[in-house]
Amino acid sequence: MGYNKNMKKHILNEVKLSKEEVIQLRKTQLEILDFFCDFCEKNNLKYYLFGGTLLGAVRHKGYIPWDDDLDLCMPYEDYAKMLKLFPKDGNFFLEDVSTDKHYFHSFAKIMKANTVYREYRVQNVRYRQSIFIDIFPIIYVPNSNNLAYFNFCLAYELLSIRLQPKLIKMPSDKKTSLKRKAAICLSWLLLWWCPKTIAAKLRYKLIDHYGKKETNTISVGMLLTGHRYPSSAFSGLSKVEFEGRMLSAPENYDEYLNIKFGEYMELPPLENREAHHYLVEFKAD
Repeated sequence: MGYNKNMKKHILNEVKLSKEEVIQLRKTQLEILDFFCDFCEKNNLKYYLFGGTLLGAVRHKGYIPWDDDLDLCMPYEDYAKMLKLFPKDGNFFLEDVSTDKHYFHSFAKIMKANTVYREYRVQNVRYRQSIFIDIFPIIYVPNSNNLAYFNFCLAYELLSIRLQPKLIKMPSDKKTSLKRKAAICLSWLLLWWCPKTIAAKLRYKLIDHYGKKETNTISVGMLLTGHRYPSSAFSGLSKVEFEGRMLSAPENYDEYLNIKFGEYMELPPLENREAHHYLVEFKAD
């Protein structure tokens, strides 16, 4: 479903998916996953299960019981090829800053047409909001907190802030930190003149400059400053079971999962077992 320009900008009521709707959601996500993995195999592109999806595969051989999304990642060169090769028509489509001027994330979403998945936080943002899986690029970054690393992260963050629309805050959101407020002010001070389309291209050029240079440190995820891992954690390739499928995972996934989740085979407390996406509208075809 596309964004309706006549839609009033107001906060819609949050909805909670029923068990039947969660089943429908996962069924659609798995359709997208199967299509994407087949696409990668046909085009000789490398991908890995990532985040909670990888944890679910290792610990549950499928979804974490309370999880509601699918995350994958790709080496940057494969990710860049994927953006160019992904089909422009069909039941599945790619959302990225290169395909939609209203999109602002630093990673891509593969979506299924004729579905709706409108999230509370971005309900008034104009990019298409359908059922999706997330695809993150794996980016090499300077090895330590030296000047090169600082400059890279600062430039990345300022460009990312320039791309972001005014988001709807969740009731549970913490107040914006002083560091974040300073970054927002600095971004607008330095980049007020820069159209978002140019900011998106500059961010890609920045990532492209660093992403191919092999170092001992990589970043995967939305914020480069908070998701750094040793490159050894994503070396090699193995197969893990996920919902009856044998899918690609890093050979050293134990190293990554320990850094990301700690004692990852232990279940979290009951109060932490909940989905992290909040919706205002949902429709599976």
